[in-house]
Amino acid sequence: MVEMLDTVFYFLLNMSITASFIGLLLMVLRLNKKISTLGYALWGLVFARLVIPFAFSSKISILNLAKGWVKKVVDIPVSNIVPGVPNGDKMMLSHTNYIGAAESYYPFIYRNDFSERFFRITAFVWFIVAITLLLLVAVLYSITASKLGKVQYFKDNIFISDSVRTPMVFGLFKPKIIIPPELKDNPKELEYVLLHENVHIKKHDNLLRLIGIITACIHWFNPFVWVFLKLFLDDMELVCDLKAVKHLSMEERKDYARTLVNLSSENNVFMSAAFGRTNVRTRVLNVINYKSMTVLAIVISTFFIAAISAALITNPIK
Repeated sequence: MVEMLDTVFYFLLNMSITASFIGLLLMVLRLNKKISTLGYALWGLVFARLVIPFAFSSKISILNLAKGWVKKVVDIPVSNIVPGVPNGDKMMLSHTNYIGAAESYYPFIYRNDFSERFFRITAFVWFIVAITLLLLVAVLYSITASKLGKVQYFKDNIFISDSVRTPMVFGLFKPKIIIPPELKDNPKELEYVLLHENVHIKKHDNLLRLIGIITACIHWFNPFVWVFLKLFLDDMELVCDLKAVKHLSMEERKDYARTLVNLSSENNVFMSAAFGRTNVRTRVLNVINYKSMTVLAIVISTFFIAAISAALITNPIK
């Protein structure tokens, strides 16, 4: 168990380094407002790098530019991972090694006794902290669920609670829209709130939020991962706003933006998609300046995402 734990941590550390390169590049891409909303989908590449230890090697991998930092690219036939794949011996996956403390990988052997002792101690610390954080997430979610247990039914899947100051979606598989009491008497603002929150429900954003939090807890030692999580959640709200207002007129978008400002309070509620909680100024500007994409823009964006994805999801060649 101890030997397996330090091997897992060794691979995880290398995965975290790769994901950091990818995430930092996405942070640069986000500076361009024209493609900032595309960045939300691209965060999935960072997630893949954080949880999948292997990838195909490619000449178009962006990591080919960082070969000086990669100590070794270890090739693995696909048939070793997925037995029975036709031509699996010719299809090569790989994983990257930035640390260079391993002598061999199958079986996994360290270069020296110091490296082995070091990774066994750090792996144990990583495991204890990760388990503690995951338990904390479970406790906070349970407390929040208990706190929101006493809600008043309003209509459809909408409930009223004195415990929230801004509308929110709570729940993973049967999410509820929970609103503060005063909102039920303001039908216009409620209409915009429901547009936004129903997009969250349709996109299963609470489940994505939970997956992001769990991933950050596993990679707790990497400060960049926490930054990436914050940016991912900010982009989640930006994309949700744009989907909510895409059929609204300019005047209606202005009303939506005013509603965002009016309801921009912080909820003391864990793991929820709240209407006015984050990055309100940027969201207001995006809503007011929203323009639907032309067919040409959609085609260009699709090719751009495909090209960037191919470059970021693949490993460098030897």
